[in-house]
Amino acid sequence: MIRSIPADRISSAYSSTASCDAPSKTTSTLGRNSKKGSISAFCTFFLRCCIAFGFESRRNIFSISGIESAAIATSVPIAPQPIMPSLIDGTKTLKQVVVIKRIVMEELLWYLKEDLGDVGDITSDALFSDERASAEIVTEENCVLAGLEEAVQLLQDRNCIVNPKVCDGDLLIENTVILKVTGDARTILMLERLILNIMGRMSGIASETHELVSICKKINDKVTVAATRKTTPGFRKFEKKAVVIGGGESHRSGLYDALMIKDNHLSIVGSIEKAISCLRKIHPHLPIEIEVDTYDDAIAAAQLYAEVIMLDNFPAEKAHQIVTEIRRIHPKVLIECSGGITKENIAEYAVFADRISLGCLTHSVCSKDFSMRFY
Repeated sequence: MIRSIPADRISSAYSSTASCDAPSKTTSTLGRNSKKGSISAFCTFFLRCCIAFGFESRRNIFSISGIESAAIATSVPIAPQPIMPSLIDGTKTLKQVVVIKRIVMEELLWYLKEDLGDVGDITSDALFSDERASAEIVTEENCVLAGLEEAVQLLQDRNCIVNPKVCDGDLLIENTVILKVTGDARTILMLERLILNIMGRMSGIASETHELVSICKKINDKVTVAATRKTTPGFRKFEKKAVVIGGGESHRSGLYDALMIKDNHLSIVGSIEKAISCLRKIHPHLPIEIEVDTYDDAIAAAQLYAEVIMLDNFPAEKAHQIVTEIRRIHPKVLIECSGGITKENIAEYAVFADRISLGCLTHSVCSKDFSMRFY
């Protein structure tokens, strides 16, 4: 095993190993109004967690995770996340970690329900009763590991004893033991395929991201590689987490957490000027990103001081020329390039882009192969 990515750089938004301070006891008697306020605040916090949960949304000007959004809304500090630029510097809080872990656990169990149906694992249930078993999960190929935290959560939720041997973010070689587990035989068999699927998918994404980031950093150590919304329905937060583990950024989590004007918006609205003007009236404090596919639109966006301009499907040479002109007009703009970018040509865009976004990180990546061996 080669640990090229320090484990302390990998900080997920729902750490299963987070140590939280116990809530302090209050000695004052709360009045009726304060009780109602507390209930209301918790309900607001919980709903915002459900809505805002995600990872790093934007680079520099809008870099905030879903869990951080919830913390800001409730004035509750959380631990900084080293791999993602954080707007908060504080400590972990018990309520926040518990709520987020519960939400994630419910999603993982929903995936398990798909496998079990209403009757469960009829083969294992027929063969075993209360037998105990021990197994280990091994990687069958080199990879950047992701999904270990989810595997541990699932196994521990079913009262298995889990002993992880590596960390999410580690660069592993073939035949590395990832974890050992002991527990009810039927339980381990029941969880086997779900765990391997999650780890395979997430590790494939993390590995591909790591490779592309490595190419870009050799050219420009400030450029970032980002995911898009081209994700698997129901699995987005895990796929975007895998991108972050691989050294990239998640970009926006959905339609709810960032303003982005795309070509179809402009087709309906009619002009860049009208679209930007409308958004600034309704959301005056949010940065605006706009997708452009012509020189004229790129210059118009720069003249209107859009905070982020995404050059979509431009050849690298032409994009570089346009970026020079854009930055002359709007020096503080963040330039994103997307569309038609591959492993073979990404270095050409890394020369001048601030961010490179690729749908292929999540929509067409190959999963990594893992196996579970009983002993």
